[in-house]
Amino acid sequence: MKKRVLSGLLAAMMLLTTTAFAAEDGSAGTAADDTSATAAEQTQSGTVLTFSVTLPDEFNTDRMEDAIAEQVRTVLVQRLSQLNLEGAQIDFPEDRQTVVVTLPADAETDGVAEFLAWQNALEFTDADGKVWLTGADVSESSVGFAEGGTPYIQISFTEEGGQTFAEALEASDALDVTMDGEQIAQVTAEDAGESGSCTLTGSFTEDEARLFVARIVAGELPVALTLTGTSTGETTDPAEPEQPAEPEVPAEPSFPDIAGHVDFFEELPEYDPQMYVHKKMKTTQETSLKVLQDVLPLLEAQDDFSNDALYETLSAYVSETGVKTGFVMWPIRTA
Repeated sequence: MKKRVLSGLLAAMMLLTTTAFAAEDGSAGTAADDTSATAAEQTQSGTVLTFSVTLPDEFNTDRMEDAIAEQVRTVLVQRLSQLNLEGAQIDFPEDRQTVVVTLPADAETDGVAEFLAWQNALEFTDADGKVWLTGADVSESSVGFAEGGTPYIQISFTEEGGQTFAEALEASDALDVTMDGEQIAQVTAEDAGESGSCTLTGSFTEDEARLFVARIVAGELPVALTLTGTSTGETTDPAEPEQPAEPEVPAEPSFPDIAGHVDFFEELPEYDPQMYVHKKMKTTQETSLKVLQDVLPLLEAQDDFSNDALYETLSAYVSETGVKTGFVMWPIRTA
């Protein structure tokens, strides 16, 4: 499954090669101007992605305040720009518990939802678990190749980040580099470069290196996003009267590629249980297992699997147990 997501995302990103860490100045929701009468008269909407929002426990609320919503918008604008989807629309419904992203008509959608939803929490930590640097301390990132074609990730820090990086290597022999809790490399003094930079090497392939760089450039979301719905819009032209739809002729089903997409029904794929550990949500493998065991019978008894009904059921469990929303939603989202 990881390979399918990776290949789809890389296709959507058109194999990003320019990775300067500069955010776009524009805002999503405004498509490029088109002076032709035909384009002006048409109403275009593509795939609509709906995400539920889970805030970290320290916010003590389930609703995004204006400042948090604006941070989410800024990060999503950057990510949509990376995907060449500047014409996408970002909306925050009144409940401030969801984010709706409407992609341009005919836009490529493979891997887009996954890329938008990743939190991308980049951390440099020592053996004691102290976080020395985060993605906020990175100014640029790119992919390079050593002799023999082995890929590596080049990291440049901000001025302050470079100073902190030097201090960290003086205090510790090595720093673990993680993305959303997954270790991607380990850095020592030998990996440090000039002017506050370092090189990350590991077992990743070229495609995986490019994906990590793209995620670093994309920035970190201040909240967790979970895809809860996908729908497809239509393109209409008000100048032309709507024609009655012709009756559809049933076609013989053909699913030549379905085997690779449903194999998880028969056999559980391998995955790292460490995915259930999230510092901000204060979850561990043990607490996540307990939550999933508690919630499973609730979901088995559920008749209505709409987003609102599921959220009501899970919110009731949160209230009964006295824990935070993210403490419950994170393991469910991961599972």
